Amino acid sequence: MPTSISVNVTDTFEQWRLKTNQLGIDVFDAIRNVDEDTSPSLGGDLSLTSTTGNAPGSYDIVGAGNINIDGDITCTGDIAGTNLTMTGGISGANFSVSSSNGNVTGSNWSVDGATGDVTMAGGIIGPKFTVNKTSGDITGENWSVAGATGDITATTFSGDLEGTINTATTATTQSPGDNDVKVATTAYVDVGIGNIALTIDALGDTTIDPNIANQDLLMWDTNTSKWASGSIVAAGVPNQAFTVAMAIALGY
Repeated sequence: MPTSISVNVTDTFEQWRLKTNQLGIDVFDAIRNVDEDTSPSLGGDLSLTSTTGNAPGSYDIVGAGNINIDGDITCTGDIAGTNLTMTGGISGANFSVSSSNGNVTGSNWSVDGATGDVTMAGGIIGPKFTVNKTSGDITGENWSVAGATGDITATTFSGDLEGTINTATTATTQSPGDNDVKVATTAYVDVGIGNIALTIDALGDTTIDPNIANQDLLMWDTNTSKWASGSIVAAGVPNQAFTVAMAIALGY
């Protein structure tokens, strides 16, 4: 800052001229070089909008230093920064952030700072996703979860289904003989079992003579690698009459 200059009534005209000229220079320099004051203080509000002078308009405060304000900050524009810290919390007409517990509150929603729980007074509504606040139902574009029962409804399920399937789970019963990877219901299995012929001649490795007679045997045929029916005599087993005759002849 310039040094003080005293103008006395006893000064000569030349002294008065030099002193007043120096005062004008000092005042001009003081206005031009505000940084000479290490602790400037405003006597009133600082306005960044000028409607008079040679350069009317709005102006910014720019620089690389810090802004420390003990009072409130009120703005209608954005507050932005890569490392923005508000130690006193943030509040607005429909939005507040508490510095004491970290809770974030909007007009119809809140986030608990301690647990991270999100509460939506009106539920969550989006173009493809909805959560009903009353029923707890969650609805997507092609699926839904019932809040009361936990039932999941969807057009298709992809991936593996792990865990225990509820005993009341149902599926579409496929047509008999449908041999693919669809789910087989109990009805499908019952029909399939009911269609099985429980006779020997239904076996694929068995050949039964259509003229099969009493006491015919089932014997392995090495020529065909199948079980085949045949008479007891063909099997080399003595019949009852031959056995009785042999016993009489031998004196039994």
